[in-house]
Amino acid sequence: MIKEIQIELGTVFTISERYLNEFRTNVVTDPGEEKWFQSGILFQDEKGLNMIAPGGTGGIEDVKEIVGKMKKEEVIEAMKRFWVFKHHRDFPKELLDDIEKCAEKGSRILGS
Repeated sequence: MIKEIQIELGTVFTISERYLNEFRTNVVTDPGEEKWFQSGILFQDEKGLNMIAPGGTGGIEDVKEIVGKMKKEEVIEAMKRFWVFKHHRDFPKELLDDIEKCAEKGSRILGS
């Protein structure tokens, strides 16, 4: 089990075995504070373009392995792509502002 990791907006990770029968990759969408963070589910559309669907709140026990890093712009584009796919309308400015605020938090150490 991981004891400590550095996370920030765009940290890409696989989820831990505590989610039996699931293998997926998530992306940190809010580095949070204290023992929590928020992440979305990373997947590709039929053209192979990244999309990020809402996931939920997690902690260090949810992280199996850090596998990469997405830039802020890549996170925004992937979230927009999913939003338009799901809701058939433009990405709300309020959500874009929220992502910008999460990116301003920078990186932090998450420990158990």
